[in-house]
Parts: sequence; C-alpha cells; structure tokens
Amino acid sequence: MNSISTFGSHTVAYSGQRNLAVNSQTEKQNVASNNGALTRETIGRQVVEISPEALAKFQAYAAKQKLDDTTSEQLRTTEGARVSQPGPLSEEEQAWRVEAMASGSAKIYAAYLKKIDDAWGNLSPLTKQMDQTYASFLDQLAEDHPDLKDAFFGFSVNKDGTLFVTQAEGLDSEQIDRLEKALNGSDELVALANDLADAQIEVFNAHDGFNTQKTLSRDNYGETIDMGVDILTRHLARSAPRDGTAAAIHQRNWDSNWYNQI
Repeated sequence: MNSISTFGSHTVAYSGQRNLAVNSQTEKQNVASNNGALTRETIGRQVVEISPEALAKFQAYAAKQKLDDTTSEQLRTTEGARVSQPGPLSEEEQAWRVEAMASGSAKIYAAYLKKIDDAWGNLSPLTKQMDQTYASFLDQLAEDHPDLKDAFFGFSVNKDGTLFVTQAEGLDSEQIDRLEKALNGSDELVALANDLADAQIEVFNAHDGFNTQKTLSRDNYGETIDMGVDILTRHLARSAPRDGTAAAIHQRNWDSNWYNQI
C-alpha cells in the first residue's frame, strides 16, 4: 500500500479452341462443280442503258453522301479531341477551382472539429456529475458496509446496462457480491454510468481517422474501460502532492484515464 486518500468518507488505498470442323472436301467438290459449269456454259452479258438524267441524279446523290460522310467524321474527330485533349484553363478558371476545393475541404474539416467539440462538450459535465455521484455512493457504502470502506476496486458497464465489479483487490466473493448489489441498487449511479459510457464512446468515435486500429462500442465497453478505477485514480491524483513524492499516483491516474485504457 503506497498511499491512502479519502474520497468523501471512503478511504482508498491504491496499490484470399474450339476447332471449327470445316468439310474441306465438300467445299473443294463444290468449287470444282462451279468451275466446270462455267466452262460448259456460255454466259450472256446484258447491257443496261441509263438515261443522262438518271445518271446525273445518281452522281449528285453519290457526291452528297460522300460530303455527308466526311463532315460526320470531322465532327466526331473534333468532338473526340475536345474530350481527350482539353484546352488550358484560364487563370480565372484555375483560381475558381482552387477556391472551390479549398472551401470544400475547409467545410469538411470544420464539420469534423464541430463533431469532436460537441462530443467532448457532452462528456465533460457527465464526468463531473459522475465524480460527485460516485463520491456520495462511496459515503453511503462505507456507512452500510464498514468492511468495504478502505477497499480499492473498480467497476464497469455491461452491454445490458448493469454494473459489475473489477479489480477487487483483497475482496472475497461475498464482499464482491454485496458490492455489485450496492452498485446496481443505486438507480442514479446506474443511469449516470450508462450515459457516461455512451458519451465516452461518442468522443472516441468522433476522432475517426485517428482510431483506425481500435473500436469502442457498448459491445466491448465493459471489457475495455474500467470506469471505477478511472474515477478513483483521478480523485487520488487531485489530492496528491505534485512535488515528485506522489509520482506513482499521478502515473496511475494517467494510465487509468478511460481514453488511455483503450
């Protein structure tokens, strides 16, 4: 036992080819038959006469089609160049883009900071209220259970909202059972502990981008955070001297801070 301090009237000692079958023989036979037929038959030729008017119309039509095809290809080429080879931006356009990007980033960052500030703003008064409520609880505990007056212990919050004892140094099972009944017998303490746990989770998750390797939720809060030890060591550090003689107490307060426990 390195130091003794009083919390209310509670004295605390910390310790991852298809092959296409072509019938080439059949094809050869067909070709041979066709060639034979051509050599045996006289192919008559017909001469088709076209009037000058019809010829002129056909030539005009062909010229128009050629012109249309050329124009269409030029248009496609031009449009393609516009897409794949954009011209340089003017200074005004460049400045506008830079300003728009900066403005967007600033808004995102401002929203991020506001989220963090709001979360801490919700946590701070709850922490202060818990310190006061827990001190009153310990006063009543010492009065109702004198043998627990000097005990050092912590507590946390189950997923179902109930409280359970942690780090019960030197306490037997019967004392731990009485302690848990006392903790859960205080409706105010239980409600406040659940609100505080939710607020701490909100703060932790507000710092997204920094806590990429860890998570904190009601599913794992009870096995991650010792709320009681956080409160007790904070109280011990407040009342301990700061001349170097109580370095162990201040270090334990730092280590027991809920955020540092994660």
